[in-house]
Amino acid sequence: MIRTVSALVGLMLGAAFFLAAPASATPIDGTYTKTSLGRTDDGSSAAVALGFTMNFFGTSYSTIYINNNGNVSFGGAVNAYTPAGLSGVLTHPMIAPFFADVYTSAASSGIVSYESRAAGVGGRPTFGVEWPRVNYYNDSTGAKQDTFELLIVSRSDLAAGAVDIYFNYGSMKWETGNASGGVNGLGGSCATAGFSAGSGKAGTFYELPGSGLCGSLIDGGSKQLQTATNDGVAGQWLFAIRGGNLVSNVGEPGCILLMWLSLGALLWLRLRNSGTLMIARQCRAARCFLSGLPPFAWRLPRPEARALSAWFLCAALLTPWCAAGAAEAGKPVQGTSQGMGQGTSQRTGDKRAGEKRAGDAVPDAAVPLTPNFRQHGLPWIFYHAGEAANLSPEGLVGIVEGRNIRIEDIADAIAALPDQLREMPFDTLYPMMLEMLVNQAVLVQEATRLEIDNEPAVQRRMMKAAHQALEKEVLDRLAAGKLTEAATRARYDQKYGGRAGIAEVKIRIVTVKTFDEAAAAIAALDKGADFASMARQRSIDPSARGGGDLGWVRRERLHPSQAEVVFALDAGAHAALPVRDRLGWSVVRAEERRLVPVPPYDLARPVLRQELLREIIGAEIAVLRASTRIKLFNLDGSGLEPGDMDHSWHIVTVPK
Repeated sequence: MIRTVSALVGLMLGAAFFLAAPASATPIDGTYTKTSLGRTDDGSSAAVALGFTMNFFGTSYSTIYINNNGNVSFGGAVNAYTPAGLSGVLTHPMIAPFFADVYTSAASSGIVSYESRAAGVGGRPTFGVEWPRVNYYNDSTGAKQDTFELLIVSRSDLAAGAVDIYFNYGSMKWETGNASGGVNGLGGSCATAGFSAGSGKAGTFYELPGSGLCGSLIDGGSKQLQTATNDGVAGQWLFAIRGGNLVSNVGEPGCILLMWLSLGALLWLRLRNSGTLMIARQCRAARCFLSGLPPFAWRLPRPEARALSAWFLCAALLTPWCAAGAAEAGKPVQGTSQGMGQGTSQRTGDKRAGEKRAGDAVPDAAVPLTPNFRQHGLPWIFYHAGEAANLSPEGLVGIVEGRNIRIEDIADAIAALPDQLREMPFDTLYPMMLEMLVNQAVLVQEATRLEIDNEPAVQRRMMKAAHQALEKEVLDRLAAGKLTEAATRARYDQKYGGRAGIAEVKIRIVTVKTFDEAAAAIAALDKGADFASMARQRSIDPSARGGGDLGWVRRERLHPSQAEVVFALDAGAHAALPVRDRLGWSVVRAEERRLVPVPPYDLARPVLRQELLREIIGAEIAVLRASTRIKLFNLDGSGLEPGDMDHSWHIVTVPK
């Protein structure tokens, strides 16, 4: 009997804790596949019924648009492929588990799919979107793939329009498309993750820690999505939307009822076995009170009564916790940026707190006991005057075993934070940054004591960090005065001004080694040969597996000579002449043509600034390289010309 009651108690305790927590989906479900977007690049669905109504920051929606590039939107599709920060003004409200340039045109990539179910997560209406093992633009090999999922679960059982939003992640190997400044899926304008009402107003957006920071969200990153969580399930983020607002994920009021129902069941069992009179007769009230146990449970003839008493105490302790959860449920989360789950993202960059520099102060009298404050050159920085100001124009804010921490170090630390965090009040950031720099100085001191800084591998990484700091500084100076708002606006007018839309062509290619092979392929196509079959049989390009399909392309993504050929073709036509590329010679076919809407300036601005920055930096680096001696080698030791490193398949010349 003891074992039976103990098992019952354990079962009810487990059930109480399970039901007290929010419903949890197991990453990754992967079964919401009824409808797909098909193989596409930057494609979107039409308006799709959610199957329920959700209140998203004060607006009710019953339909949604699924966008290939790692997000869904309300009120219209989003074809942007370079991720934008979610804190600004957007064209449409968006939920983005991984906003980046997803490329599913290649046969090696999975296909985006979606489905609405009347009984999904927890038996509730659920809308799910799958991104299974998808490629980045324009990789056809599938060497790096990402897997993630979005689930929107109706919680109309709690309030009208309430939903739970799940971001579920598997392996995440890439963060950027090659048209967004990335190389081999890394760097450039990196993926963002979160959601936004699109207004840019405080309290209407949220980004995951590490969002937009290159190297952070992918496998092995400091905030890798595969293991990060805010609800205890590795690889899963859960957001509760109640009354249109993001609220804290806390226990629901039903946990209290469950605990006391469980207690009632145990009481019924106890009374059935022992009888109420026996319980009352065998207890002395004073002794029971001093023991901290309920009076009816002391010195009962049956041992299971002690298990009953233990459960009573657990229930009494858990009741305030559940009650607090009920009170917190529905309360909007304070703050609009990274701050839930694992805490704020604090990317510190290159710090100098541990350096020993000429003029560093003696520890005893560096900072006055009652320092005065006066304005620093930066409007949000204040520093110590008096003796500290005399020792350093920046001012000391701390000393760790003779290592000085100056206000400039605080400024550097704040400057390295994401935009949303930098906007926090300085009074809030100052103690956080100071604590971080103190910890850093302590660790540097310990590394010096252990002579870790003398190890070759560590010295190599230190040198790399120093080079990266110098690289960033020189790039900032090269771009200074050239990357202006006026230049960005001029680029927008040049690129989109007066255009009814942006022309895109869906293309296929057959690539062979020689001009004669390409000419023979064109002759066969002229006689009616199937292009896709020919690509599978003859092409040496990685796209051969997909029938040579490269998806939708825009003029700016192509080499100028290639764009001239591709955009001169009618839908369904192939080029009359072969085109030269790095693998050999290619035949190009235009499958379809379309116009996509011109993006508004606010949405296009981040992409245009990246384009301008690349051009500015590229031109400056070209000048520097021209006056620098450079010699490169293949892995076998043979010489390598810099031009041989071009990984583009684009056209070089058209004639033979």
